Amino acid sequence: MTRHTSTINYRAVLHVTGWMLMLECAMLLAPAAVGMLYGEADSHIFLLAALCCLVPGLVAILPSRGCRIMVTRRESCLLTALCWILFSAFGMLPLIWSPTCALSVTDAFFETMSGFTTTGATMISDVDRCSHGILFWRSEIQCLGGLGIILFTLALLPSLNRSDGIWMFNTETSGITHDKIYPRIGQTARVLWMIYIGLTLCCALLLWAGPVSLFDSVCLAMSTLSTGGFTPRSAGLLYWDSAYVNSVLTVFMFAGGVNFILLYWMLRGHWRRLWGNDVFRTYCMLLLGSYAVVLVCQFAAGSHGGLKEMLIDPMCQLVSASTSTGVTSMPYSQMRSAVTGVIMLLMAIGACAGSTTGGLKVDRFLAIFRNMKGETLRALYPNRMQCVRVNGAMLSDQQMGKILAFATWYLMLLLGVSLITAIYGGMPLLDSVFGVLSCISNNGLGYGVCSGDFSAFPTLSKWLMSLLMMAGRLELFTILVLFLPSFWRR
Repeated sequence: MTRHTSTINYRAVLHVTGWMLMLECAMLLAPAAVGMLYGEADSHIFLLAALCCLVPGLVAILPSRGCRIMVTRRESCLLTALCWILFSAFGMLPLIWSPTCALSVTDAFFETMSGFTTTGATMISDVDRCSHGILFWRSEIQCLGGLGIILFTLALLPSLNRSDGIWMFNTETSGITHDKIYPRIGQTARVLWMIYIGLTLCCALLLWAGPVSLFDSVCLAMSTLSTGGFTPRSAGLLYWDSAYVNSVLTVFMFAGGVNFILLYWMLRGHWRRLWGNDVFRTYCMLLLGSYAVVLVCQFAAGSHGGLKEMLIDPMCQLVSASTSTGVTSMPYSQMRSAVTGVIMLLMAIGACAGSTTGGLKVDRFLAIFRNMKGETLRALYPNRMQCVRVNGAMLSDQQMGKILAFATWYLMLLLGVSLITAIYGGMPLLDSVFGVLSCISNNGLGYGVCSGDFSAFPTLSKWLMSLLMMAGRLELFTILVLFLPSFWRR
């Protein structure tokens, strides 16, 4: 019998994991400082949580010092999954320990995973009672999870700035292909983070110039560019009820849904690259088409209101759904069933790959649509050559097969977990489908029993939905391959 030996470099996995825990330790100091600034009694819990990250981080780093960090495809998948689970496990500690929050382990893990994956589904029914430190922590984890924990690590660690770092880059970034700005992956990561931070600062300043306080502006901005959706107010955007706030957020949510490589070239003055991109044009047309449907539904229903209610709020809601931000600018009581259907479609498709959004991605939607069109024509003309192109590049049969496999897994997981939730939890099927779709697409929008928060779901469903959030953020295959026995063997 052939003996299978492991091909995974566990010392390298341990070393990088240690540095990631050190990163989370540093992150926890920021909400501790915010809590001290506001004189809150729970500020020390962030220091305790930071210590809980520091000790295992040092334990992981010190024994593996001097080892060569060889990161291949297998180590990258394992590292990425391990990183997101550990970040959520340690990040939930303040939510459990804070008396203003006091969530259970299940709810706290769900909340933290929702933050890191920029889903925005919450377990906290009354956000207003949370301390400033907790509110800042919820926004901070979304800000880091927006472009990705791995991408941030690649920007910081020179030891990963080699060709093997590309595997880690590919496991976390989304899309059919993985473009780089510079040959060195670390340099690409740093440039993308500079653009991301710059846009976040602009968003915060514009919100602060309006009716939003400085603290709320910073929290909202970190949740907007990351397309996360956590807000520092229980009422969400309805708390400010401002056309200015909704307009600013719409612009920056839309920017968060664009491939950041395209934003880089746009900032360099290469505007033709933006509009010449098939995916970007499809992204815009989907939003404009959906907007037209919503406006027709509103006028058909005889809705009345001002500029904000009739024009600004619908666009804000649609961009929120498409970019998986998940903030609500229109109460569901004002929406017709057709509008809810459009929102669910946008949630499933998502925005552009290479952005901070979730969902199937417009890139895959466009490829599947063009493949369907080509195969339909081949039924009429059997000798016709089939060629699917996206952004001028021809997709190989292997790439097209992977896209179709992704869409199939996406649908199977959505329906499977929805049925489990409906049967096990005794919930209406539509509410279950909407909630599970919200999680796997990293959207966070709720409907029916989860319109306010997701606490009504049973414990089993919460854990399954937490895993779905991570799988959706990491593009499914990174998580699914871990369940293959061959992954752990030579």
